[in-house]
Amino acid sequence: MRFLVLSNFSYMGQGETLRLGFGNNKPDLTGSIELIRQSFVNTKFTHFDFRRILDKVGVRERRQKQRAFIYADPPYLGTANNYSSGFTQQDSTDLFRTLTDSGIRWAMSEFDHPFIKDTASDLKLNVIEIGERKNLKNRRTEYLITNYQD
Repeated sequence: MRFLVLSNFSYMGQGETLRLGFGNNKPDLTGSIELIRQSFVNTKFTHFDFRRILDKVGVRERRQKQRAFIYADPPYLGTANNYSSGFTQQDSTDLFRTLTDSGIRWAMSEFDHPFIKDTASDLKLNVIEIGERKNLKNRRTEYLITNYQD
């Protein structure tokens, strides 16, 4: 729950300041805390390099893979300001390969970077426009990439 509050209501998810005032368009989590808590009963949050994650969570059997879902939210390619070292094209290629080879349904968010769109197209993945993100310095279109149809 702490992660959800900090990632949704603090500046850049850092937790140093909370924005809970008038005009915040984030959903009101306080009325849904118990429902959210219940939905996480069989959910596992981890923090590993994506290249090792599937070995760590142990999703191997066909039945487990059919019930599993992966949501990847990598550092967006071409944006290094939030991380000490930027996510590279090789990292993106490795992530696509890891997700695709997993045999598990997955979704990944990314910006409209040409390399990402070309790779997704080459792998015959679904690319869904989420919308435009705006900040003081730029505007970028965000996409959801999936290996499944609705």
